[in-house]
Amino acid sequence: MNSAAWGKPITKVYEGQEIKLCCKPCIKKFEANPAKYLAKLPK
Repeated sequence: MNSAAWGKPITKVYEGQEIKLCCKPCIKKFEANPAKYLAKLPK
C-alpha cells in the first residue's frame, strides 16, 4: 500500500513547526516520541 491510498495527510503543529502525518495512528506514535520523528525531517 502506498501513502496515496491513505488520502490526504494529517497536519499537526508541534512547537510552531508544521508536521504532516500519513494517518491517525501515526499521530499517537508521533506524540509518544516526537524527537524520533523530528530527527528525520530535513533541516
